Amino acid sequence: MVSQSEKAEPKKLKELPDRGKQPSLPDSEADIGKKLPLPSAPTVFRYMDDFSNTKKSISFENVSWKFRVDGRNATINWKDYSDDELEILKRYFVWCVSEYDASTVLHYANMLKPNKLFVKAVVQAFSHTVVEAKEIWETSLGVECAIHLAGLARSFASFLCSQSLYYWNADDTEYVKSWNWFGNNVKNSHSDEFSEFRLSSKDERHLIAYIQSVAQRCKKTSDSRVAKDAQRAALLYWVYQHAFRPTQIASLDLGDVNIRYGQNGRTKSVHATFHKAKQRTARKRTPMPRKMKSEWVSIMEIVMKHRVSSRKVFERESSFFGMTPPEASQEIRDLTFEVVGSYISATDLRHNAAQRLADSGASHLQLA
Repeated sequence: MVSQSEKAEPKKLKELPDRGKQPSLPDSEADIGKKLPLPSAPTVFRYMDDFSNTKKSISFENVSWKFRVDGRNATINWKDYSDDELEILKRYFVWCVSEYDASTVLHYANMLKPNKLFVKAVVQAFSHTVVEAKEIWETSLGVECAIHLAGLARSFASFLCSQSLYYWNADDTEYVKSWNWFGNNVKNSHSDEFSEFRLSSKDERHLIAYIQSVAQRCKKTSDSRVAKDAQRAALLYWVYQHAFRPTQIASLDLGDVNIRYGQNGRTKSVHATFHKAKQRTARKRTPMPRKMKSEWVSIMEIVMKHRVSSRKVFERESSFFGMTPPEASQEIRDLTFEVVGSYISATDLRHNAAQRLADSGASHLQLA
């Protein structure tokens, strides 16, 4: 005799389109990647490091992957994952290289080690149907999840849709975008980081006074003592005045700086051509020419003089400042402490400058 419960048909989900017959779910974590086909893997994949201006390659079969982007490193040790987990995660990172700029890939790579259990849980949860994965995310995994981890999970979901993996396909993309990825129940562990930063008028006066004082010294002497201060003042100027990122400033090449002299032999003008940040390829690097304030051009002249005469070997051979982006960031942070008495990050200075430029009518395309 058949019971009433055995006769009952499974409840249909009216809010979603009919996806046809779904394959049976994996019985365990060990089944992930075995029952469902994965795309073929490349022998080697390449990514572009804009800072060193070189293409770098990684062998897909390596036990560990080492990235170096913008003077920063990230290593993924695949020994931390099961064979089935690493097969899907490796393909995910190859996909990331084709979809995002290299700095974003580095950011995601650095998340893996300290959040290994979370990553494993996401891979397991998303091996189910899209509907079931949504329920797991919104009732379990996504609750109290830090915003940067939610972003990683959403990116992984986009990968599954675009590559039609597991029980996901491209038709699910819009549905997946509608998930409650960053809802009220998601803990924003970086709320302070993203809070609006405003320089006080007093701090701005101190920063401007510092740049002005260095410019005056550069007009009187060009010895090595003033050269160091000139470099720091130039770094501060480009982030404070024009809202450039440390990566863009550190990537400025000798050939990007044009110093023009007047008839009296004194510096008349300085033009520097930076490039748009966070671009996926180096083929179309959008130039962003800027002119330095005329009263401060002596600063860049001194930096150029000492850089050309330097015999040091730099990671970016033609680098104007001879620094990596992390070094530029640290230099700016240390300098602000000396000038205003508190540490101000290059990011905060950039955001403050971007807001000031936007208020004065600058378009989105004009910002770095």
